[in-house]
Order: sequence, then C-alpha cells, then structure tokens
Amino acid sequence: DTPKEPECSAVRPACQGDLVGASVVAGTRTQFPAIPTAPDGLVALAGYFQGTLSVDGQTRGEPATDEDGFLLVFDKQRKLLWSHFWGGIGAQAVTGVDCTPGGHVVVQGSRDRDANARAEDPHGMGFVEQLDQNGELLWSYPLGDGETYPGHVAIDNDGEITLVGGFKQSFAFRGLSKAGVGYASYVVHLDADGQGLWLDTTIPPGWKGAAAQKVVADDEDHVLVLGNGALATNMSVGYLQKLGPDGAPVYLEELAASEYVQAGALSVDGKMQVTIGGEFRGTTVLGAVQHEYFVGGRPL
Repeated sequence: DTPKEPECSAVRPACQGDLVGASVVAGTRTQFPAIPTAPDGLVALAGYFQGTLSVDGQTRGEPATDEDGFLLVFDKQRKLLWSHFWGGIGAQAVTGVDCTPGGHVVVQGSRDRDANARAEDPHGMGFVEQLDQNGELLWSYPLGDGETYPGHVAIDNDGEITLVGGFKQSFAFRGLSKAGVGYASYVVHLDADGQGLWLDTTIPPGWKGAAAQKVVADDEDHVLVLGNGALATNMSVGYLQKLGPDGAPVYLEELAASEYVQAGALSVDGKMQVTIGGEFRGTTVLGAVQHEYFVGGRPL
C-alpha cells in the first residue's frame, strides 16, 4: 500500500546455470499469487495491479485507475510471449493460475464491479477462464452466485481442473450448487472443457466458518486443499484436506495453536509427501512458544 513501485523478478535457472529473469514493475499496488510452469518450461505470472504494469521497461496493457487483473506468460528464457488483462470499474484480480498438460493456461479470479471495491476483499462473483498457447480465450464461466472469494487452481495429469475458495450463504457453478451455510469453502472439480464434475463445501466440525486457499493435485489425481477459518470461539485455525479423484473424502486435519494459526503454503512431491507452511502464535504440537513460521511434512 505504499506509493513505491515494487519490483518482482520471475526467475528460473537456465541449463548452463545462469540466472535468467524478467523484471516486472507495477504502480502503487501489485499482488502475485502464484507462478506455475508448463511442461515445456513456460512460466505464468498472474495477479492484480494498480497504476501501470511494465515488463523489461515496456508498458503492458492499459493503466489501471482501480485494480485490474493480469496474466503474463514467459518462455523458458524469460521472454514475454503474451499477456492478458481483466479491467473495468471496481476491482478485478487473478487469484490462481495453472497450466494444462497441453500448455493452455487456466485462471480463477474475482470480479467486483462496485466502484469502491478492493481486490483484497471482493464481494462479487468470481470467474474461471482457459486461454490457449497464444492467449486466445477458449472458454469463460462465472463462478458463484453471490459473495465469492476465489483462491488457487490445480490441474491434474489428465487436464482436469480444481478450483478452491470461499463463499457466503450459497455457491453455484454450472449445475453444481450449495446453499444454506454461512461462510464455507468450496472445492469444485471441472473437466478440461470447464464442465463441473463435483463440488465439496467444507466447514470442519465445530468451526464458525472456513475458506480454502491453496490446492494441489498429486500423481494419483487426489486433491489436497489447504484452508483457514475460525472456531466458534473466533480463534483462527487452519486445515488440510484430502479428497479422492471423485471428490470422496480421505481425511481432514485441523491445524491449531493456543493463539492462532494461518496456513499459507502447500505442495506435494512425486513420492506423495505433502508439505505445508504458514505462521502461528502460541503453543503447537511443534513445540514453539512464540510467534514463528512453520513448515511440516507427512507421508501419505
């Protein structure tokens, strides 16, 4: 929120060991939620910005007087191949992005048309879109039917897509729906053409509300979800959830501390071991008694 121009270098090592990067500079506000890579080495950088956005000194897109979403796709030598922008009145943001096995890009984001909207706190509906290798739109669908808080995206080995996030009261996507809850998380699974296959809406037992934020797919196409929420006592807690390829629950684990937990990072490796990270205050099973960051892994 400072008037300075933050700079982010999206970098990856070249084969010779040299560091290859692209300088991305934005105006007064910038957020980069994820940087996935495609099988051929393409790198996708997405988020939202306010002001102007430039790559290697060249302005891209139109200046954003509000907050606009963006997507930048680089080749493996960090050359910008194409870009895409979501603008208009209010706040637009890309909250999640991933690449399909065929090199297409899927984005999830928020779109709040209120003139005073902020991308960090959206109150409108979300959207999901798929773009091809040249940035041409393949399909686009609205997400939710009210207050929707989109999170990340994961794509499995078969090209099927999982979107996560949170919602208030009700949620709908292409024939899948859930109503009659307060604040809950959504996990919606789509085929490669954007058709909804199954929907999971989770509030862990004894919780006041929850929102899913991170998602990954393992090599057996299971879906792992990391989220945060609050107990009935208003204590902030996190959770780790595993769902089968058909959405069947495998486990749901609560992440808690004596004061609070904020889970923030999730990954799974080729040996099916999950690693999570975040921050907590107080006493946890990790044995800490102060404000710390944590990282922990478990074989599955």
